[in-house]
Amino acid sequence: MKKNLLIILLVTLVVITIIAILFLNSLPPAQPNQSNAEQLQAKLQELRALYEQKEAESCDVSGVQALYQQGLAAYNSGDYAEVNQLAEEAEGILTSLNCPPSAIVEHPATGGDILMGINLQQFMDDIVAAKSLGVDVVATTLRWSSVEPTDDNFTFDSLDEIVNEAESSGIALSFNVRAMSEWGTVSLPVLKGSYRSSSMPKDLAEWREFLTTVASRYKGRDVDISYEIENEVNAEAFWNGSIDDYVSLLEESYATIKSADPNAKVVASALACGITKNVEGGSDAAITSFNSHLGKILDSGAFDVVSVHDYYFPDREVNGVTFQNYLDNILGQMVVRGLDKEVWITETGYVSKPTKVGSRTDPGSLENQADWLEQAYAYADSVGVDRIFWLLLKDRDEPYFGSMGLLNDDGTRRPVADVFSGFTF
Repeated sequence: MKKNLLIILLVTLVVITIIAILFLNSLPPAQPNQSNAEQLQAKLQELRALYEQKEAESCDVSGVQALYQQGLAAYNSGDYAEVNQLAEEAEGILTSLNCPPSAIVEHPATGGDILMGINLQQFMDDIVAAKSLGVDVVATTLRWSSVEPTDDNFTFDSLDEIVNEAESSGIALSFNVRAMSEWGTVSLPVLKGSYRSSSMPKDLAEWREFLTTVASRYKGRDVDISYEIENEVNAEAFWNGSIDDYVSLLEESYATIKSADPNAKVVASALACGITKNVEGGSDAAITSFNSHLGKILDSGAFDVVSVHDYYFPDREVNGVTFQNYLDNILGQMVVRGLDKEVWITETGYVSKPTKVGSRTDPGSLENQADWLEQAYAYADSVGVDRIFWLLLKDRDEPYFGSMGLLNDDGTRRPVADVFSGFTF
């Protein structure tokens, strides 16, 4: 009897133990105390900041995104130990990422004598006024169609006149070569707003023939001639193709021109800087957005000169960007690639009257225009820019940029012209 009672008691204890174990296992994990919860929250905030920093630097953060989804599921189920483990794993991945060069990279300030340039669309009409300002170099557009209007029909009257004038005046020439042709390119030079876009040649052999003919014609002349291949190829208004198309064209052009005239300098296209946009996200968004384009051009190595268009202000930010840090970014991208090339700012300028860009109004005035030029040019010279070209001699009918002239319509000098000339003499 006692033996049976003992057996019953033991069985009962075993059953109770099993039930207790099953009950405890069914309970959700214990919530962390207040102190642990705050520590976990702080850690997750730090991790989020690190993630955003790496993402802004164009790092590949895809591996962390998967961990985030796992951590979110663990958090919702109350498995805080799993959340902590996943957070540590994500932190390890982020800190060890091999990211591309950051948007703004320090560069050595070299300094030097900067050559002063001006862009002239009507070269022969404006060269006398440009010379009165003391310019060292003039940039002008060279469209394929202006030299070879039809296949193998070359005409050089206008171009010869420009080269002759530059040679006799002792002024350097920079041709902005545009792939615009009614017969030779994959698309017609389409008018987009105030501008016409270029496109890839149908047959690169025809393009090479055009470049060889021009470069060979002026080889050995007593004038410094350079050839900038295309304009703002990250903007549809100027380039009807991809960045890879452009790099291919640049490589072909560089090899062709250097073969025809080894002393001629080949200039890579500048990128549109974005001054006419309002970009959300500040300097990281505004600068990093085009670094992939810039990187492909720089990595090609098919140029003697890096070209820059910088219309940002030296004393105020637009989209978190100034004249200085925009230029610093490009110089920095060259440094990390070990590129020792000349740098030309082939377009810059400032509005001479208040000018709206969406909800933003840039405070242009004649006085501000002169001050901005002085500050920007002094900085460019201090960091070793070799040449700098103002956009307009006189105002013209053009959105945003139209009031950037150095001279009034009657040819009289604005305050900015006096500052400009101060850099030339």
